[in-house]
Amino acid sequence: MNRLISLLKAFWFVIALVLIVVLATGGYALGFRISGLGLAQVGTLVIRDMPQETYVFTDQAKRTVVNAKGEVHIKLTPGSHTVIVDAPGMQPWNELFEITSNTDSVLSPILAPEEFSAGLLLGEKKTEAINALWSLKLPTKTAPLSMANGCANVYVEGNRVLASANATSTCAVPDYLTCAPEGVATSGECPATIIFPASDIVTSVIPFPGRSDALIINAGKLSFILELDPRDPRFVAPVAKGSVRIAPATDSSLYMTNSTDYYEIPI
Repeated sequence: MNRLISLLKAFWFVIALVLIVVLATGGYALGFRISGLGLAQVGTLVIRDMPQETYVFTDQAKRTVVNAKGEVHIKLTPGSHTVIVDAPGMQPWNELFEITSNTDSVLSPILAPEEFSAGLLLGEKKTEAINALWSLKLPTKTAPLSMANGCANVYVEGNRVLASANATSTCAVPDYLTCAPEGVATSGECPATIIFPASDIVTSVIPFPGRSDALIINAGKLSFILELDPRDPRFVAPVAKGSVRIAPATDSSLYMTNSTDYYEIPI
């Protein structure tokens, strides 16, 4: 026993260092990281369905390239983070998101081409496009677009694009449409959130094909994709310039006209 005590006294520093390394390695393997002045268990950012050679940046730092399955899994400490997805041939997508301990936060990037290609329409397809484009009306408060998986109503009023919560028992109202902290009751409805305060005349507002969290807005002589969530950083991407009209075609395409020719644009 005395010999053991002597050895412990002689090598206490080495033993303490080994214990620290073991504890640190074990904590890291279990997903604990230094956060602020303490330890926090990490969560995971998950992004799927991305093309090869896509780069993913979190908090302005280059982190990883997507794997062979077209996805990334990045461990991050709890709290707010930013992400940029830079896919080949696509406009960089950015987002502000929250990480929760021991939880996967799954994001779906909006992949918009750097250059949109347009196919000229003739015959029956042209007739379909004409009907869709010239029958399109601006959404109103009484006839809004249903967005955010049915939890937000989007409409135009006073040349502004607005959104209000569609509060039902099955809806998780987006944070940007609430007007009180979670768990705090409000008196009456929250006022509408300004999604886009246009300076030019808004002529059309439609959903981005296949998405419930992004719009395509035509204002003045510019058509652009706009993320529904108005908080920064916010994704904005041009679609077309000039005096054009745009309407939904399919879940993966748009109709467009310059009043002379009619086109279909794949997304």
